[in-house]
Amino acid sequence: MYLLAFAVFLAVVIGSILLNKKSPHKGQEETLNLNEPFPFYPSYLMTKREQQLYWRLVETLPECVIMSQVQITRILRVKKGNNFNEWNNRINRLSLDFVVCRKDTYPLAVIELDDSSHDNERQQARDDKKDKALTDAGIKIIRWREIPDAETIKTALQGLI
Repeated sequence: MYLLAFAVFLAVVIGSILLNKKSPHKGQEETLNLNEPFPFYPSYLMTKREQQLYWRLVETLPECVIMSQVQITRILRVKKGNNFNEWNNRINRLSLDFVVCRKDTYPLAVIELDDSSHDNERQQARDDKKDKALTDAGIKIIRWREIPDAETIKTALQGLI
């Protein structure tokens, strides 16, 4: 009986040691050979549709700064008195298609260009969480399925700019 318990204990310890060698814990740096090439290549920041909307926004809103593909945590902060890690972790993997900002980069509104991928339940839950976080922070969120004309953009942002 004691021998079996010791064997299980030993297996757990050895497994833990081997696991630690394969994946470093928080705070531990993985040993990388900087002389070997990394397996990355460049990619476009925006899809063709997003590029079309970006340039429409830039042309329509010359008094604003238009940022694209922004992590939501770049424009939202956790209010004092709340657990930073708990609340930040709820949103830290969400990104925003476009952020319309004043010239000093203060966010005025967020624009999302939704396609059919936003119809599935999982993506809809992410969108709902994003919408709730932005709305509760006082940032207007606008969702479009199609690329709007200049007048539609101006109307949607009326009173913010």
